[in-house]
Amino acid sequence: MIDNSLLSSKAGKYGIDLVGIVSKTLLSSISDQVISANVGRKLAFFKGDISDRMDYKKEMEDTEGIIAFGISYASSIKMPEDGENRLRISKCAYGEDYHEVLMRAGRALAGEVFSASGAKYKVFADTGIFLDRIAAYCAGLGFYGKNNFIINEKYGSFIFLGHILTDMPLDCDVSPVPSLCGDCHKCLTACPAKAYGDSVLDYGKCTSYITQKQGGYGKGGYIYGCDVCQDVCPFNLSAPKDLHKCFSTTIDKAFPEAETLVNMNKDEFDETYGNSSLAWRGFERIKNNALMYMSDKK
Repeated sequence: MIDNSLLSSKAGKYGIDLVGIVSKTLLSSISDQVISANVGRKLAFFKGDISDRMDYKKEMEDTEGIIAFGISYASSIKMPEDGENRLRISKCAYGEDYHEVLMRAGRALAGEVFSASGAKYKVFADTGIFLDRIAAYCAGLGFYGKNNFIINEKYGSFIFLGHILTDMPLDCDVSPVPSLCGDCHKCLTACPAKAYGDSVLDYGKCTSYITQKQGGYGKGGYIYGCDVCQDVCPFNLSAPKDLHKCFSTTIDKAFPEAETLVNMNKDEFDETYGNSSLAWRGFERIKNNALMYMSDKK
């Protein structure tokens, strides 16, 4: 029998920190209020309405069960004291491309738990139609924070999320994890772009979206992504750090010297960042973001 206890007992050896079966009851009853407050109707990097991202059967028509899983990428690395001339890259791009890491881990876990039954499955890690955060929420892996990230009480919100669809019936009686944010608004007030209105993210203002899709930079020299709203979260301050070597990096990669980066050629960029999720955005975009930052700083 595949249940949460079995999944938890297997997940650790594949580097998975959080795993759980999605509650069909919770998923089917998730309210428009929850979606509107925590996700919004329009999504960054996606054309269409949120309803288009709820239909997981578009990915696998005979889906009967869903497993959500997550891997921590919290990092203890800090900007060095000589940071005045350095740029910033989001923690999500430290180390190996998280898509590859999660796909590898999810396939290993699914391969083991479904091997005896012969059940079909498909693994997704920020790659499918269905939203990984919705899956995680409906599997009880965490609650929606005011910054719209899934927050786990132990691991915080620096968690890469994925999910597994299978034709094997799976269900779990899970209640939504209640928000533990309380009266804290640190994430909202810290946002340098003031991208949150009534806690709903206006992604058009978000530094992470701008650096990836429109071109530009953010406060503090962010040229790819942004971690500000997560860095100030109390749950992230107390979360364990550096749990997985595949997401480790060096100071010079996390906080590259501006002049060094803009003087890189394509081969040098690929050698430095080619295995990172940053590489998907491309050499020219990242270099141009850095050039814009340097130009405005003069």
